[in-house]
Amino acid sequence: LGIASNGKLARAADDTSACQAAIARVVSLQGPIEVLRAGQSNWSTVARLDTLVCAGDKLRTGPVSRAVLFIQPETLVRVDKNTTISINETVGEVVVEFDQGEIAATTTDQRPHCGAGYFITRFPKKFKVNTPFFNAAVEGTEFQVAMRCESSELSVFEGKVRAICCQPETKNY
Repeated sequence: LGIASNGKLARAADDTSACQAAIARVVSLQGPIEVLRAGQSNWSTVARLDTLVCAGDKLRTGPVSRAVLFIQPETLVRVDKNTTISINETVGEVVVEFDQGEIAATTTDQRPHCGAGYFITRFPKKFKVNTPFFNAAVEGTEFQVAMRCESSELSVFEGKVRAICCQPETKNY
């Protein structure tokens, strides 16, 4: 047991309770990282590399934390500080969803940082990122999604990303 960033007792994330087929695994971590297993109500500390992340799990980083997730095949997701994401997978695509509610409520910065993820996906499998402000669909590219509490920013470094904004128009980058 340890102390979580919210002051409550936290258990170490235990892969024995993880799913049979994980969607991702933690390949790098800095600072306190926590996972909320699907169907659970308490966050657990991620204490070691290769911790599995399953469908419906949430992963969060604190104000001085970062993590890198590996998603089969050949996709890396670098999760920045103050970020909460969930990862789900269907037969045809992987979906990473940003959740800003908890971070926005606890941050004390003048300009709150509500999460960011840097995505490198080279395998021709559909990959989607959802934020409260837009959805991004990708097939083999390198991009970053930075979420502010009032907006999201998309930076494309290589390849193509189709962003569907809150307005009815669609922009291709």
